Amino acid sequence: MSNTVLEISTAHITEKDNELLGVMGRDPVAEPLNIGNMEYGYAIVLPLNEEYFNPLKEECEEQAYELSESFWKMMQYAFDNKHRVIIIDRDADVIDELPTNDW
Repeated sequence: MSNTVLEISTAHITEKDNELLGVMGRDPVAEPLNIGNMEYGYAIVLPLNEEYFNPLKEECEEQAYELSESFWKMMQYAFDNKHRVIIIDRDADVIDELPTNDW
């Protein structure tokens, strides 16, 4: 996987995702996502390989972090395009291939 960063609009997550990511980002031991809060969004470090990436959704759901399909499509897009980090920011670009949400 490369070290590229995907900067993407918060339009690709739901309001509920935003709330859950905020909670996860404030918890220094939150798993399974490696996430940090930023002023206007979040930074997520993606796993290096499919062995760790593929079970993320199920692991989040087991911990009551029910993130939207829109969020998981964004994650898959970033992983498939070999991004290492996702920056979710309100001022970043919308990616036409991904769903968006109004909130």
